[in-house]
Amino acid sequence: MSLLIRDTAVGYRRRKVLENLQLAPIEAGSLVAVLGPNGVGKSTLLKGLAGLLHCQGTQELHGETLQHLPHWRRNQLIGYLPQSLPQATSLVVYECLYAACRIGLADIDGAAIEQRIEQVVAELDIHSLALRRLSELSGGQRQMVGLAQVLVRQPQLLLLDEPTSALDLRWQLTVLERVKRVSRDTGAIALVASHDLNLALRFCDQVLLLGPGGACQMGRPAEVLTAASLAQAYGVSARMEQCSLGFPLVLADRPLDTPSA
Repeated sequence: MSLLIRDTAVGYRRRKVLENLQLAPIEAGSLVAVLGPNGVGKSTLLKGLAGLLHCQGTQELHGETLQHLPHWRRNQLIGYLPQSLPQATSLVVYECLYAACRIGLADIDGAAIEQRIEQVVAELDIHSLALRRLSELSGGQRQMVGLAQVLVRQPQLLLLDEPTSALDLRWQLTVLERVKRVSRDTGAIALVASHDLNLALRFCDQVLLLGPGGACQMGRPAEVLTAASLAQAYGVSARMEQCSLGFPLVLADRPLDTPSA
């Protein structure tokens, strides 16, 4: 069981952002960071896999072609979290999670929905938000609710576009820990677009590093995120170090177009 992405091109009407993307099969249970500088196609790739942009080539999840899925089946298989935060409505969080289940899983009964909501609220440690209106929440809290709306449906493919961008340090760690656990325990595949290289090094099984001009590398984080690859993708002079707990770290020293002092 895997996600296949081959000969893939995706973009907008007048401009292809990614072309001829060829990746090794991504196995069930994998957490993959999608990295790279602004404008190289991280969000575009996730939107294409989510069905929001047309993809050419082959994109298959467990043998099912994503582009040919009917709407109801796509809602079952795929959970997409965009960069934009959930709208600050008068609905309470519990109602938002209930609606997410109803929209994505039309045949599920009320008792099963309530059980799923209790599970995801506990997993993300957001009990205190469950009966609060979205209009009363901070941006980071609404981002947690958006993630909960994805997880409560229990999809097999998680497409998370910068899910930690509005979060403080504690919640960044919470989100990546929970997504990794969900992937491992359920066999779901998670693709997480991010600018935080050190979170990717710590939590992700693989990284997909996109660079200017269609450059692409995929593999284990410590093997892909090298000084040479970071120079090519980001245009920085960077070093790989190790913290006192043994975790690898990326330390960026300077832009390559800035002369050293």
